Amino acid sequence: QMVGKYFGWIPAGPTPPRNIPAEPEQTSPRFVEADEAVPLAMIMIGYHIPPYKSDDHYALDALDKILGNGDSGRLNRLLVNGDHPLCVNTQSMHWQAEDQGMFAVGGAVMAGKAPAKVRQVLIDAIADVVKNGVSGDELTKAKNFVKVETVHGRETVEDLATQLGEEYIFGGDTNRVNTA
Repeated sequence: QMVGKYFGWIPAGPTPPRNIPAEPEQTSPRFVEADEAVPLAMIMIGYHIPPYKSDDHYALDALDKILGNGDSGRLNRLLVNGDHPLCVNTQSMHWQAEDQGMFAVGGAVMAGKAPAKVRQVLIDAIADVVKNGVSGDELTKAKNFVKVETVHGRETVEDLATQLGEEYIFGGDTNRVNTA
């Protein structure tokens, strides 16, 4: 009632047009290097992923956990906690977007270590998943993380409202909150 009282008199504006041109097909890798005054080099490798509505995001979310979650994540074991550390930290990112998202892996390179070596380890880590998949233990751990995130993501009315809004806007179906 209060929203109606204070804002109900404002007339609705026209629906904005959605004229977003499709990104041209990427036929080869793109490299961008930024030379900034920062203490450590950062390597990020990104991959195009399907639009928001794709069920592939469930697997990509699990892969994000397997590669980048905690000290036992694959990237930390390879680049931070191994016998020959190359990075001070690593990350994995699963960014779900309406038209096309991005999956990325990266690491902050230790002073004196070769960024090219870190880049190759990251590429090899993705290639290993493509070739050999993930272990049952890794998948179980990832599923548990996702379940915990789902429960914590629904603890408040605001959390639920945010999820419902995202599914309505990007997924076109608020019931996706219940079926995820």
